[in-house]
Amino acid sequence: MSVSRSGCKGLRQAAQHLARMGSLFAEHLTPSAHWIWVFIKGGQTLSETTVIEGSDNTYLEIQLVLKRKLFHPNIADSLEKERWHFCDNEDGLGELCDETSPAPLPVPLQPKLSLTSVDPLESVPVIITAGKRFRYLCYTLMRILAAPGVHPENLLVVLGDTSRQTLKVLHLLNINHVTLPTHGTGNTKLFHYYRDVFAFIAKTYNDSQNVIMMDEDVEVSPDFFSFMSQTLWLLQHDPSVYCINGHGKHKTISHDIHKVLRGRSMVAWGYALSVTFVKEALKSWLNVAEDAHDFYDLWLFQHVANGRDCVFPDVSRTKHYGIGINTVPFQTELFFQAIPLVEESGVLLTNTSRLVKPLWKHDLTESIRGAKVLTGNPCSETFIPTPATPTTYVIYVNMTKTSDGWPDCWNYYQLQKCLGAWDLGPFSTDPHGLHEGVATFMLSPNATVHAVGVPYSSYSYLRHPSITPWIATATEGEYEMFTENVLFVGSIKVKNRNMTSEKLLKLLTWA
Repeated sequence: MSVSRSGCKGLRQAAQHLARMGSLFAEHLTPSAHWIWVFIKGGQTLSETTVIEGSDNTYLEIQLVLKRKLFHPNIADSLEKERWHFCDNEDGLGELCDETSPAPLPVPLQPKLSLTSVDPLESVPVIITAGKRFRYLCYTLMRILAAPGVHPENLLVVLGDTSRQTLKVLHLLNINHVTLPTHGTGNTKLFHYYRDVFAFIAKTYNDSQNVIMMDEDVEVSPDFFSFMSQTLWLLQHDPSVYCINGHGKHKTISHDIHKVLRGRSMVAWGYALSVTFVKEALKSWLNVAEDAHDFYDLWLFQHVANGRDCVFPDVSRTKHYGIGINTVPFQTELFFQAIPLVEESGVLLTNTSRLVKPLWKHDLTESIRGAKVLTGNPCSETFIPTPATPTTYVIYVNMTKTSDGWPDCWNYYQLQKCLGAWDLGPFSTDPHGLHEGVATFMLSPNATVHAVGVPYSSYSYLRHPSITPWIATATEGEYEMFTENVLFVGSIKVKNRNMTSEKLLKLLTWA
């Protein structure tokens, strides 16, 4: 087991388990430490070493003489021989290389969807963008192939950077792939890579209506394809919808696996677009400067979506689990890893026919009009209602319009923090999840809440003049409460944050 760069930040409570297994250093590693531990499962430590203050160019080496054991040495099948030769030289590949119960190869076909007489996904390409992170890709593909409703023949991995291991995983799983040339570094490289992926889709799938996209580090729910099959039709029937997201909301505000919502959003970690929108995006994208370093999904949201909504589930059908150049380990663990997944398949969604904008607006208006008004401090522990029967509430939040016409979402963002639904910092000023200034979420299994931004929202007229919109101000105490209670990087208590080599030496020698 080895950890390099900033990985030791993520050990935290896992360090205690590793210590009980016999690790000497695990509980005491600094966030920047490099660490190697070689041990026999269920047995003794063979070697353990660490560099307390490591850097990117720090290398650790341990020389060990071990008896080499080949897995399944007498298998005659050529594909199985390839698998075990590969697994003998690589690790971290999960069920593909499980020693006791490996996944069968070829991977068995999953049952088709039976929710409709015609399978709406039969001719929909599924594009997985990927590179050298073959362990991530392997896990993602295994989850996709295990999801009912998948059409393996429709899967295509579009590689930017690649490696021998990546190509071997694709060969073993019998997944088609193409490789696109990349250039540049960092976000500039990613921005133009995704542009080229869009151009490839527009050229290759010109006759397709829709396309499903995800990255190599996205885990799908068993219900992912079922969810898509029940919502894809909106891309052709409602011009105010530009994407179908499989990604849902934080666990504290999502409870109903049958519920589907709509609101302004980026494309997010497993999503569908119409090929028409792909072509629309390319018209602007091809004119962007070669040194642009925007996040492609945020750029699409700000420059191409033009106020259109996305449709997304209350409880997520995808989870973003990877660490890359734009991820922070603390954020990934506290936000992305906390996203619950629907672990069953074939979930029948409710009221999908009423997701089209005119019907959605009518239903939302009537729901807000009949809702019980929530007042007081949403940061208070007693604020969240837990009714015995399904009840709808509304809270009015101060939300003005900025000079560029967008809503000022600061108070709404603080409301989300107070409710434990912390979102990512760069998006705090954007109207993510809002439909015309209204967000809908569930604070408990029976409590549906509409947060209405006043006066920005077109639904503001439903507020009675006697009700004062909530404002997060220091004088009311909310600011102190959400900065103290919400889990973000600055408030996480890490036992060994200030560990030094001198302290560690003193601790280990009982000096």
